[in-house]
Amino acid sequence: MSRQFLFYPTPSSSPNLMSSSSHILILFVALFSQFYADYSEIIRGTAAYYDPPPHTPTACPEFNNKPLPSNGNFGAAGERLWENDAPCGRKYNVMCISKGAPTSCIPGSKKIEIVIIDRAKTSRTEPSKDDATVVLSIQSYRLIAYDFKTSVNVQIEPVQNLG
Repeated sequence: MSRQFLFYPTPSSSPNLMSSSSHILILFVALFSQFYADYSEIIRGTAAYYDPPPHTPTACPEFNNKPLPSNGNFGAAGERLWENDAPCGRKYNVMCISKGAPTSCIPGSKKIEIVIIDRAKTSRTEPSKDDATVVLSIQSYRLIAYDFKTSVNVQIEPVQNLG
């Protein structure tokens, strides 16, 4: 009877196997870390709106002497987003996720990109609802939700700066 041996590579018998296994593990950890970092920045909160324009930014001085975004996609940071002037000029993707009757979100609406130009708590323009996570311009709000709703549930995520 002949004996058959199974060959199990060991680090000393196959250094390339350890090397490729290590690379796969490192790649997996890097991809998981990136996913976790991106996912952890997603905020679920509420959006209200400013109405009517014009808006006079107060907490973000860099917007006091220059025109607001011409597409109307801007907003004010609520206290959950406000970090000692950090959100000024920062861009966020906002998506309506409310479920309600009649519907709150515009059917088929996607994420919109806004820039933060003010702090909601100190804004001179009255929001449709106090204590919102973000207060959008009426133009932005109407892209994702019906304005007969004073606020909607939203998902907010920072736009990653690739530069």
